Amino acid sequence: MDERGHWPAQPTLVTQRLVLRPRTSADHEASFAMDREPGTLEFVDGPWHDEAAHRAFIAARTRGPYPCGLGYWVITPREAPTTFLGWVLLIPQNAAGPEIEIGWRLTGAARGHGFAREAALNLTAYGADDLGLPSIVAEIHRDNARSRRIAERIGMAATDTGDAHVRYRWGLSPAERQALKAAARAARGPARWNHPASLN
Repeated sequence: MDERGHWPAQPTLVTQRLVLRPRTSADHEASFAMDREPGTLEFVDGPWHDEAAHRAFIAARTRGPYPCGLGYWVITPREAPTTFLGWVLLIPQNAAGPEIEIGWRLTGAARGHGFAREAALNLTAYGADDLGLPSIVAEIHRDNARSRRIAERIGMAATDTGDAHVRYRWGLSPAERQALKAAARAARGPARWNHPASLN
């Protein structure tokens, strides 16, 4: 938050290898195509068996509305900014709240390169530094080993285990928060992020 207690407009974030920019309607087709890849939605509940409902869900999640500073970000390579790698989100949990959740989804070709961790680490640091979030949560299917490893590698800890999902929480002491900032600084390039004049 700024000195007046206001959250900033959703920024574009720049990491060592990636650009994270606010998702717009121009990204819906790429998001839909990613979801259609085999295995992408294996551990995710949603209206995936009805194409119209699936597309409407993507559009609604892009629109929000969310508190300023929150939303979905498209992940692209810094060297190829038109290449869609996936997305990462920081929004009220289940688009309703009150807690703030983080999530990520990558195309098949983008998995296994550390992109999800790099994007999520920097988004967590943004949530802590600029938004002043005291905690961030994620609910991950218990069999989704890849996403569970990413959550643990960005400093989240499992707090509750249900029948199907494990609830992870990030909430750091001042010393741990400084360590997160240092890790995020190491993962990004000279430019960190830029605030657009208005939300997309």
